[in-house]
Amino acid sequence: MSTVIAYMRVSTEKQDSIDTQRAAISRYCEYNGLTVVGEYVEAQSGSTVERPQLQAALARLGTDCTGLVVYKADRLSRSLKDLLTLLDTHFKAHKLHAVVDKLDTSTAMGTAFAQLTGVFSELERSTLIERTRAGLRHRKTTGMTYCRRLYGYSGSSGKALEAIPAEQKVLKHILEKRQQQWSFQKIADWLNSQNIPAPNSGKKHKDKSVSGDWHKGTVHRICERSACSQ
Repeated sequence: MSTVIAYMRVSTEKQDSIDTQRAAISRYCEYNGLTVVGEYVEAQSGSTVERPQLQAALARLGTDCTGLVVYKADRLSRSLKDLLTLLDTHFKAHKLHAVVDKLDTSTAMGTAFAQLTGVFSELERSTLIERTRAGLRHRKTTGMTYCRRLYGYSGSSGKALEAIPAEQKVLKHILEKRQQQWSFQKIADWLNSQNIPAPNSGKKHKDKSVSGDWHKGTVHRICERSACSQ
């Protein structure tokens, strides 16, 4: 039996859970006669390949395993450029298996299909960002909001947006720490340690008695919306 390692990643709580990915990978490997000799799990955005667990998995290829298995190709990267680079640098000598995409780069057709999958993955991401930016620009232009409150601003459905100084300060800290390559989880932990109230927590900034309301998914959404509004 061929030996492989499994790599699993989530960046938000809305994506396929690690348990879902693990179960699918297990079934795939059993059916295809593959033995999983290790797994690497990550909770981080797929916008960059400079992720600790991914790099550790890639470095292990060719030692005690012949390939890597992922739930979907976009678990490696949502960037077409990065995916093509990985295919060229790591998956010419080693196999890449993507369960949902039904990829196996041991064949020329499999490699070509992996490249095509990367095209559609990046298109999906770019389209989502484009739509989000358009919506946020409309809200900023009209001074109105018509969905979930934008962190850093007051105003519910049909109300004019007004900046909230305290939240704008927190938002600045969040974006600065992302630029310093802090993970969403690390930022959430830091916000909780500072007793900073999370959105809709009902706490006041002067209240130092309760913490623990920030989650990585909340930080991810705030960063994504802030980036898209530029």
